[in-house]
Amino acid sequence: LNEASKRIEDLERDGKSHAEEMKEQEKIHRSQSEAIAKLQKSNSGLEAERDALISQLEEIQQEYDEDRDKIANALVGFDEEMTNAETKLKSVLEELEITR
Repeated sequence: LNEASKRIEDLERDGKSHAEEMKEQEKIHRSQSEAIAKLQKSNSGLEAERDALISQLEEIQQEYDEDRDKIANALVGFDEEMTNAETKLKSVLEELEITR
């Protein structure tokens, strides 16, 4: 009988210990779940910010491309004007040499 009482006490003590371990594990799990939820919320915010930055970058790239094309066209026009001016100057110089 004494041995049975001791065994019951041991089982009760082990049961309480196991229950405390389970409560501690529940606290850890709850804490980890909260941390994961915070990370997911933060990740969602960062993804939205990333998408906004990508959109801005695409707009800036498009503006840059348009400006570059305008500059290239202006340079082509300038080059043509310079070529025409050079031709006119040569013509004037030739006329001046002829009239000398």
